[in-house]
Amino acid sequence: MTNKPPSTAIIISTYNNIEGLESIFLALCIQSQKPHTIYIADDGSANETARLISKYAQKLPLKHYWQEDEGYRKARALNNALQAVTEEYIIFLDGDTVPHKQLVEDHKKLAKQGYALFGTRAGIEGYTDKVFSSPPSLIWLLAHFFKGQIINDSRRFSTNLTQRIRGLLKAVRLFKPKLKSAKPTDIRGGNYSAWTQDLVDINGFDARFEGWGHEDVDTARRLELKGCKFQQAFFHAVSYHLCHPERSENLDNLALISNTVEMRCTEGLNLARDFQGQSTAKNN
Repeated sequence: MTNKPPSTAIIISTYNNIEGLESIFLALCIQSQKPHTIYIADDGSANETARLISKYAQKLPLKHYWQEDEGYRKARALNNALQAVTEEYIIFLDGDTVPHKQLVEDHKKLAKQGYALFGTRAGIEGYTDKVFSSPPSLIWLLAHFFKGQIINDSRRFSTNLTQRIRGLLKAVRLFKPKLKSAKPTDIRGGNYSAWTQDLVDINGFDARFEGWGHEDVDTARRLELKGCKFQQAFFHAVSYHLCHPERSENLDNLALISNTVEMRCTEGLNLARDFQGQSTAKNN
């Protein structure tokens, strides 16, 4: 582990999800350690998202990077934010993934040169109220577990008892983490962290990935080609996924992921830098 915790940014990807984004902002307001900057990678949201960001800009260090709505282009939106990052280390959250109040602290504490870190996501089914202005208590989690609303997010929303128990375990933060080696395919785009320079070295996210699916695994595979290793944290770096019906994956993305053999993608950060006019913060 590094002797000195790195300067840390958060990048949140979002698209027209006001409830989810506000839940994240509420949780970020009570973090035990604050990030230096929070970058919003916006894939073309309507003006309500910009108004919400303005509402919280006095409480949080927010920067908004917006692009035109031309379909699902999360990878390109992430690059628009990534090209602006000045911090050493980045935590990635999806716009429906709410951090535990110690998520930033945990990612910083566990940051290790040459590694990326995967946190855990517990799925919360059918529950979108803004309860995250304080961390969910064990009593709250148990109550929703017995209602069948805490599920194992990484198992395609499985709701049988075994998977629900695994989901509950992913929802709990303990005093000590359990770390294990991980593979690129273990990544969940809603809660992981990596060194900024490593992401720059692989040219960021492959903008050819459009539609839902696999841009995170592609990025992890290219980090592995660079020489990075991966760790999965359990009972630390915890987050809560406000679940939704699973989207249909883009079959073209499956073809792209099967051909990930180069460390650097050809259409990544270079495009974000070429089109700065489209990646600056939207003013409303």
